[in-house]
Formats: sequence, structure tokens, C-alpha cells
Amino acid sequence: MNRSMWGLAGAVCAALLLVWSAQAPRLALDDIIEAVEGAGLRVAVQETAQTPWGEGTVLTLGRDQDQFLVAHVYRSQEEQERLALSGETGTLSDRVPRPAFIRHRNVLIVMPADSPVRETVRSAILSWGMVD
Repeated sequence: MNRSMWGLAGAVCAALLLVWSAQAPRLALDDIIEAVEGAGLRVAVQETAQTPWGEGTVLTLGRDQDQFLVAHVYRSQEEQERLALSGETGTLSDRVPRPAFIRHRNVLIVMPADSPVRETVRSAILSWGMVD
């Protein structure tokens, strides 16, 4: 009886470890910066901003610092999805009435829909972690 309980406890621990290790890695702000810089864009300024999607970090991009994005890093993908959906009607500012959204794992990137670097940022973020 005692031996079977230890076997059951071991099986449960192994299953929990398998589930925990199978989860997709979470991105951090450093990962976002690395991905964007790896795509050839220079990150020049970082500052914190409060947006309809929570607290985010504004990254100014490019040599002329004329492009920007707001990166929101959440604790989980579920939190990202919940907050992203609740803020879909928000705007970044009066200057940017039409934001574009890039979602990947636990990250939400918000940037102007007409930004010339939007597709570069999108490709860089979505491919992060695919190849190590």
C-alpha cells in the first residue's frame, strides 16, 4: 500500500513537471528589444506609459527616433488576451487614432497602424524564440 502511494505521487509529480516544462517561454522587455534590434531597428528611448492596455514601455525606434511602439509585458498569455480584448477600442493618443496590435505569447505590442516599420516589428516579435 505504501509503495503504491509513492508510485502514484511520483507519477503526479512527473505529470506536473511535464505540463510545466511544455509551456511556452515568456518574453521579457529585453527579449522585445533584442528582437527589434535584431531586425535592424535601433531602440533609442525607453519610458513608461499608462495606456488602455495597462502599463507599457514606449520604445522609440530608428535613427531619427520618428517611429515608436508601446510594449506591454504581462505575467501570462491569458492576462495578455484579457487586457488586449478589453482595450481594443482604446487609442495611444490623439496623434495615433488607429493603433495596430501585435500579440505573441505574453506580450502585446501597440503601434500606429500606418507605421512603415510595423511589418518589420511584427515579423521580429512573432519569430522570437522560434530558432535558438
